[in-house]
Amino acid sequence: MKNHTKIFQNFWWNELTLAQTEQCFMNGEDDDCKNFDGTNVHHIKKRQSGGNKNLDYIENLASLCSSCHPKADQKPGHQEFNKRVRIKTLRMIADKLESELR
Repeated sequence: MKNHTKIFQNFWWNELTLAQTEQCFMNGEDDDCKNFDGTNVHHIKKRQSGGNKNLDYIENLASLCSSCHPKADQKPGHQEFNKRVRIKTLRMIADKLESELR
């Protein structure tokens, strides 16, 4: 298993069901995204070819479906889409951490 996938699973899988963690983070955010399955862990800030382990941190990892992942990687529009992914990811992280304080 890849390092970034382990980091993602260690953070999210302890409280969510498998179905919840495998949902696209952009589900409900993007009018085109209605997918709940077929996701993979995406680096919001791209690693260069060969990989950069310094970018394997939870704030840089998002679960995207097979419809949204190309939007994050292909020009034009990928920068704006990745900003929206980053905002959603950070909100989800903050919500999870706040819930742990209760």
